[in-house]
Amino acid sequence: MIRAVLDTNVIVSGIILLRGLPYAILEAWRHGRFRLVTTVEQRAEIARVVHRPKFAARYAPDEAEIDGLLFRLARDSEVISISVIDSPITVRDPDDEHVLAAAMASNADFLVSGDKDLLVLAGDPRLGTLQIVPPRAFIDALDPANDAAL
Repeated sequence: MIRAVLDTNVIVSGIILLRGLPYAILEAWRHGRFRLVTTVEQRAEIARVVHRPKFAARYAPDEAEIDGLLFRLARDSEVISISVIDSPITVRDPDDEHVLAAAMASNADFLVSGDKDLLVLAGDPRLGTLQIVPPRAFIDALDPANDAAL
C-alpha cells in the first residue's frame, strides 16, 4: 500500500474547504486508498491551526468535523517519532524540515505538498525513492481516473 506524508497545509485545506484536491486526498485516506504517516508534532500543529480564533472566524469550520478528523488522525494514521531532525537536504523554510524528515524517516512513498519550498526538492537524488508531489500528482498516482471525487 502507498504510504504518504501530507504537508500540514494539505490537511488543513482539506478540513476547511470540503472540496477540491486536498479534500479528495483526505477522502482517499478515509477510504483506505493509502496509508497516512504523521507525527505527534504535526497533529499538534494541525490542532493549533484549526483551533485559532482567527481561523474559526474566517472559515467557520464545523467543530465536530474537526474533532472527528483529529481523532481519526491519532487513531488511524501511522505515527512515527522524530526525535532528531537529521536530513541530508536543506529546506529553504526551516518550518518545513519536520515534514521532510517525517517522510524520509518513515520511508514514505510520497510527500504531498503545495509548498514551493518543498516542491523545489522534487527529484533530488538524496530523496531516494521518496517523491515530493503536489496534490494533483498524488491523486493521479492513486488513480488517474479519480476526477469523480472532485
